[in-house]
Amino acid sequence: VESVDGVGLMTALRLVDEHDGDVAAILQAIEDDPGLGAVPADYEEKLHQAYLTFRYQTVYDRGTRTTRPLRPLPEAVVERYGAAP
Repeated sequence: VESVDGVGLMTALRLVDEHDGDVAAILQAIEDDPGLGAVPADYEEKLHQAYLTFRYQTVYDRGTRTTRPLRPLPEAVVERYGAAP
């Protein structure tokens, strides 16, 4: 996921804190701030996919000698993206 101009680590932490982690509210706050860059139209979807990638990352299972998600994928994720986000 590309960075939004003007949103570094400290700004991102402040926004997450101010909006209790509500992604939609954070993105709206960025859009409303003239000092920050524009949020691309597909940014929220890309952010969600990045979250899923880390939350359900693929790991090697030595017991079965196969790869599998670290956590079971919720049915809604499988329906939307298939076996891997």
